[in-house]
Amino acid sequence: MRYLRLFEEHINEIGDASAKPFKVNGPSPRQVSKDMLKTQENRTDSPIDWLDPDRIIKWSFSGDKGTDYEMEIAWTVKKRIAIRLKPGKRKTGRKLEMKMNIGFYAKSKPITGTEFNIDDEEDDRERTTNLHEQYRILATVVDTAIPVINEASKDFIINEIYIIPKADKGEEESIGNRRGRFYLAYLKKAIKKINDKVTIQEDKYNGGFVIRGGHRYSSNTDRLEIRNESTVNEIGDRSVPAGQWIQSKYEKDHKGYTFMTKDEERYYAYFEKKPKKWLDNQGMMKVLKGDEKVWETSFGHVVGHIHGYGGTVDFKTATNKGSHFEILSTVAEIMEDFLKNNKGKADIIIAKPEKGSEGDSRRLRLYQAFLQKTKLFKNVTTESIFGQDVILLYLWNM
Repeated sequence: MRYLRLFEEHINEIGDASAKPFKVNGPSPRQVSKDMLKTQENRTDSPIDWLDPDRIIKWSFSGDKGTDYEMEIAWTVKKRIAIRLKPGKRKTGRKLEMKMNIGFYAKSKPITGTEFNIDDEEDDRERTTNLHEQYRILATVVDTAIPVINEASKDFIINEIYIIPKADKGEEESIGNRRGRFYLAYLKKAIKKINDKVTIQEDKYNGGFVIRGGHRYSSNTDRLEIRNESTVNEIGDRSVPAGQWIQSKYEKDHKGYTFMTKDEERYYAYFEKKPKKWLDNQGMMKVLKGDEKVWETSFGHVVGHIHGYGGTVDFKTATNKGSHFEILSTVAEIMEDFLKNNKGKADIIIAKPEKGSEGDSRRLRLYQAFLQKTKLFKNVTTESIFGQDVILLYLWNM
């Protein structure tokens, strides 16, 4: 628990540059990119095994504790093979692609070489987070690696970039070990500095992280997927166009909205006024005064319909088809419509995001960020009622 508390207290230092990087000695980003281009120009083969690096570039720096460190980027490049079904002008001038592996370690004994995948030898590789300099070390790594990635991606399409956290004794090499959890928090912020569209996923084969080119979407909610899209801004500033409203249903205590996204999937959102007895049965009176006008809201995916007729609403898979931001932008418009047409009829709105799986709180965090960014409410809070997390949207100051 002591480590976790320290981790939470300093989490912002990882990505927001509040931890000052150490001075680094090594090649410039442009020099690395030139070397990569030269390697491809002189290449006579087409590498099949990407695990053999063309070259390993090193940078060195020293910490405040007197420990010397080295950071490495092993890279491989090749021509990009793309199959176009229709003739036409290429959307990109980049015809090359790259893979990288990023690692760093304390120089406490001679290193004779570096494998592309971090090996299992009992050396001191990546013994960086045990010396109380971890935040400045990671700030140094991100300040060094990301300019290299951005410079190289001007000429090379990103295929994969590997980051494998070293396991301490008794731990497995996985993203779930102590360093893995620490790196994940760092990567969530660092990925936003990469210019190309990329997605962080778990590399289960090597027990680490892989940053893949492009924004990847999976229907598996248990799968790690972090994209460098501007999540909160896209939700709140409507940079993602809303879907098409199909119909609305206005009853005294129930307001329903059906809409369709550009992939022609249908969704249903509703607002329903809740009586005091229902609120009491749900345990909500523990956090309410008792005289508020309370409505519940949720939205779900319409399944089993035939051209819009019939079907049921599945509230568990509403945002699992890669249309997250289009859906949420539409929900924001629907909320505006509800508030505009029901002035003075609501004090608090309860939003109850369904979990994709037990213990999965990603949807809750995403919705909370979206609801805060819309600025439609005076206050947005979360409460745990009978083991279920709910979001309370206040239309007045608490």
